[in-house]
Amino acid sequence: MAEPRRLFRIRFTDKVDKKTITLTAAKVTVSDFFGLIAIEQLVFTDNSKQIVLPEEDSMRKRYAATKRLHVPYHNVVSIEEFVEEAPAPKLHKIPVLLRHDKDTPTDGITT
Repeated sequence: MAEPRRLFRIRFTDKVDKKTITLTAAKVTVSDFFGLIAIEQLVFTDNSKQIVLPEEDSMRKRYAATKRLHVPYHNVVSIEEFVEEAPAPKLHKIPVLLRHDKDTPTDGITT
């Protein structure tokens, strides 16, 4: 089984939209530009799910092609480090023999 990844959840304020943005990334470092942090390897949740959150979808569209994002220190609200959860195991249906007539033996299975 693969080792879980260490990820970062970065919250910062966007001066243009005047709201707080939350992104998940695999790498956060000090930028080469003075007074900025560099956010790299952005991680978005699986988009094959039935439910799509509008805020997350807009962040995916906005930052999908971004290689590295530079954010001023004073715009950063918080940086949270966490370990990525392992995917839940897939459940398979197990066929069970159920008998509806009470007179027939059920081989230990009762209904």
